[in-house]
Amino acid sequence: MRDVTVLILMCMAMYLAGLGAIPPLDRDEARFAQASKQMLETGDYVDIRFQDVPRYKKPVGAYWAQAATTGLLSSDRSAIWAYRVPSVLGATAAVLLTLALAQLFVARRMALLAAGVLATSLLLGAEAHMAKTDALLLATMVAVQLGLARAWLGRAGPVTWLVFWLGIGAGVLLKGPVTPMVAVLTLAALCWTRRSVRWATLLRPLPGLVTALALALPWFVAVHLHTGGAFLSTAFGTDLLPRLQGGMESHGAPPGYYLVLLAFIFWPGSLLLWPGLVHAWRHRAEPAVCFLLCWILPTWLVMEVVPTKLPHYLLPVFPALAIVSVYWIDDEGSGGPVRRLNAWSWMAVSVALGFAVLVLVVAGIAGPTRLNGDGLRQAWAAAPLAVLAAGVPPVAGVAAGLALLARRPEAATLRALAGGGLFVIALTQLVLPSLTQFQVSSRVVAQIRAFSGDAQPTVLAVGYHEPSLVFLAGTATRLVTAEQAALALSRMPDAVAVIERRKRAEFRAAVAGLGLSVQDRAMVSGVNYSKGREVTLEILTRKDDG
Repeated sequence: MRDVTVLILMCMAMYLAGLGAIPPLDRDEARFAQASKQMLETGDYVDIRFQDVPRYKKPVGAYWAQAATTGLLSSDRSAIWAYRVPSVLGATAAVLLTLALAQLFVARRMALLAAGVLATSLLLGAEAHMAKTDALLLATMVAVQLGLARAWLGRAGPVTWLVFWLGIGAGVLLKGPVTPMVAVLTLAALCWTRRSVRWATLLRPLPGLVTALALALPWFVAVHLHTGGAFLSTAFGTDLLPRLQGGMESHGAPPGYYLVLLAFIFWPGSLLLWPGLVHAWRHRAEPAVCFLLCWILPTWLVMEVVPTKLPHYLLPVFPALAIVSVYWIDDEGSGGPVRRLNAWSWMAVSVALGFAVLVLVVAGIAGPTRLNGDGLRQAWAAAPLAVLAAGVPPVAGVAAGLALLARRPEAATLRALAGGGLFVIALTQLVLPSLTQFQVSSRVVAQIRAFSGDAQPTVLAVGYHEPSLVFLAGTATRLVTAEQAALALSRMPDAVAVIERRKRAEFRAAVAGLGLSVQDRAMVSGVNYSKGREVTLEILTRKDDG
């Protein structure tokens, strides 16, 4: 119980930091949150929509979870932190389930370290702060692998098969075939290594499949009837299959991409990963190591082969990597030259990570924007925080690397975990909220509220169509052309127009053509990071000539 308490407190400290201070992120998070928000507004918990547009890329699980936490915890439907709570809970559940799984294979203190490695990994820390599916999905995957590991070790009983199949059902409800795919790949590899499938009967396939279907199937039937089959055809035909056929939405990358990326997204666990993998390969005949390798290798190979690549696609193997990274610590004869090489290389990676954070923050402040007035003050305010956060990885890397060189891998792990936790907190609580030049939508909405008071005018957005603006300004926000905005303003005197500067002349010509006058209310300049360019937005209202 003490280990569980320690892990929960660690996760809460990291994952709650900055949860409400970081504005909604474009574009996936804002789309998820807005669709969940509309469920609360309409009471329709079957169909998934972003404004009037069907959103049929993913099943309903994450939307239900976000709508539930927001409905319970916040009266403000535009409070993004409430939509992020399921990701916090999912990431924490994944860490606790990793502890339970690791305890099947290693001593208690090593299991605690493995769960800590997963908890502090940079990628999971990022996913825990976003209102998306992936942190929740990881929890279902670890539950499935926990049941599979119990069967692999010959542990029969309802816990074994129920955990496995409930995880499958919940995973399907969150992201379709991803969780079953990882389970099937691991199961197939394990059956091949043992040359037998009899051990898998402990999973009780028939009652288990009925359980999974009972959990997931009702919504799929309901949405199929509700949409006339449009959900399944869109989810598979326009989302899943294109990802398998080519790099979708400019997210293509060659094989080997994840191998390079892992040193950073798995930080600080990459401290012990490489000697851990060498040790695992040398002891691959052991049942525990065999299970972990059969989890990692097939899934990794599939992710490398699939043309569409995003960092979070590798998250399903992180729990196994976390256990492998500490499995060798008690073996005094392991490591040697590999350990020494890893210590120096990991210190270099940590220094590079800190430098990269500093460069990205400085470039974000000074690069696309003209530093004058408020921009210059924002830069000076953010710079010390960026330096503070960027200093954490090098300090943690050197401290942990020196312990590793001194043949103290457990001390190295503890130092790495401390650095990883502090780095997540520094980024999310200090650095990201201070980068106001990236917070264009929230600044626009703040300006509108400043002059409109308690009224909630309809926003007409021209040239700037980011979903975060819809989420913050309201579902009634219209993403329109200059001509459409002018026409809407003629019919809705209280509406507010948000015009991207490149569309200014076109909008004013359309307004003049209708015989209307407008007045400038405010101007917001910043960086539209979704498109990687500077943006200036003019906020205007209709002028009453009378």
